[in-house]
Amino acid sequence: MNIFLITRHTRQEEETGRAELLRANVTGRYAPLTAAIVIALITNALVLVVVSGLAITNGFATTGSLLVGLGTALSGLAFAGVTAVTVQLSEFSRPAAGMAGAVLGAAFVIRAVGDMAAPGGSAVSWFSPLAWPAQTAPYVHDRWAPLLLLVLVAAAGTTAGYLLLGRRDFGASLVAVRPGRPHARPRLGTPSGLALRLQRGGFLGWGTGILLLGVTDGAFAQAMLDAGEDMPPAMAEMFSTDALLDGYSSFLGAFVTVLIAAYAVFGMRTLRVEEDSGRTDTVLATPIGRTGWLGSHLAVVAVGAVVISVVTGVCTGLAAAAVTGDAEVIGMVTVAHVALVPAALVVAGLGAALYGWAPRLVAPLCWVLVVWMGVVEFFGELLQLPDALVALSPLHQLASPPVEDFTAGPFLVVLALAVGLALMGLVGFRRRQVDVVG
Repeated sequence: MNIFLITRHTRQEEETGRAELLRANVTGRYAPLTAAIVIALITNALVLVVVSGLAITNGFATTGSLLVGLGTALSGLAFAGVTAVTVQLSEFSRPAAGMAGAVLGAAFVIRAVGDMAAPGGSAVSWFSPLAWPAQTAPYVHDRWAPLLLLVLVAAAGTTAGYLLLGRRDFGASLVAVRPGRPHARPRLGTPSGLALRLQRGGFLGWGTGILLLGVTDGAFAQAMLDAGEDMPPAMAEMFSTDALLDGYSSFLGAFVTVLIAAYAVFGMRTLRVEEDSGRTDTVLATPIGRTGWLGSHLAVVAVGAVVISVVTGVCTGLAAAAVTGDAEVIGMVTVAHVALVPAALVVAGLGAALYGWAPRLVAPLCWVLVVWMGVVEFFGELLQLPDALVALSPLHQLASPPVEDFTAGPFLVVLALAVGLALMGLVGFRRRQVDVVG
């Protein structure tokens, strides 16, 4: 969230030219970055209140709950600081977000490797900002000192962002932009070829990150089994079963599906970026039709979601089988991933429907759905959410193998919902005016 927030309100504003209009007035060089940091502070303060408040209202100790909430908020601010640096390095918003995302992925992998080495984390874990909130040991030791490291990272990143901003020209970057090919490949003259090119970076970035996270989590399977006897009741409730390996496989499938749904939102937001920049209007001025243009992007995002799900499921299963010595885990984990992929496709379909009828709502409503899917799937039992609200999550409508038996009916219904939303978006886009000024 913080990576996208800082990127959206700094580098993307320069990329679209809006920041130049503001700078033509009395706005200073550092105003956009300052405004973005202030918004990040407010947003993460709200995260602190929500996370801590939910934990306290569900009966957890106040001090530990405050540590959990503060650790979550400060982790976000630390990566806001990281992004304040990456937006100075790249001339475009997507590579800037990608570099910050790569740091996040590396931090996750380092923490996972370090935590697998020893109970409670090893020396390797301390090289990851994501490990520092865990070292507070909330509800057990309630240490506050590790959170100071997150404050230092946030402050250092923000300070470096200001210093680097003062050393570059407006609209430029500190890393030189590599010149493109002198001639375009023939496939760029087709809607599908253009969609593949525009969506390629998002697919490779999100796909690689999700795959690495999945493999790392798969390699953690044996450690999870070894620690099963000491697992808190809340964790067993999250896995929804006492059969730990089955529950962990199901959890990994749901976890990856939520991340794939986030990738789908990123892919559908590309359409809005193209339209705001005026490039969509230019493409549609050619013989390429609206249905072909939107349909090609939607197809690329949908196929990308399926490919990421299948490949991550297989590789995660291979990693889990390697550490447990059980080859049957490969098929079990793969099915746990593929059985839930229609939920991610519903998010892509919702993005298409909103883009066709209310394009300004694509980002907020799709992100709300992704977050809600995660809340319901991972914390629904703990929070005792009302059934009516739980039913709004497409992930909840699907069976979660191997904890639950796969059923084709809900799978096809959710898949049909995704297709219906996509068709609704195609109809809406044919009827509305292309808004080149955003």
